[in-house]
Amino acid sequence: MKDWDLKIVAVMYALLGSFLGFLTFTFGFGNIRFVFMGKAESMWRGPLGLIVALGLGAVLGLFAWRHRHYEFRVLDDFTTDEASAMLFTKRIMVLISCAVGAYFIWELAKGI
Repeated sequence: MKDWDLKIVAVMYALLGSFLGFLTFTFGFGNIRFVFMGKAESMWRGPLGLIVALGLGAVLGLFAWRHRHYEFRVLDDFTTDEASAMLFTKRIMVLISCAVGAYFIWELAKGI
């Protein structure tokens, strides 16, 4: 088999995606009682929902690995060269991450 390093990195992306799916299931959807106490309120807030979140996270992680070299081509009007395009992309990712983090902090402040 060739390119073991690429296969290992792809598996790591899938594991990272699954972990993010677990965090989203646990804290984002408010299923902390099922994860830590085993009390399922319904089918989707129990083991089936956890499996779906882990699977979807793994698929999205593999999708992110597959398109790791892709840049936003529709934003060429905002950028003049490759360096400014990369900087603009990173700024957008930081803004989206901050918005998601602020939402989760807001949910945490409201109480579980």
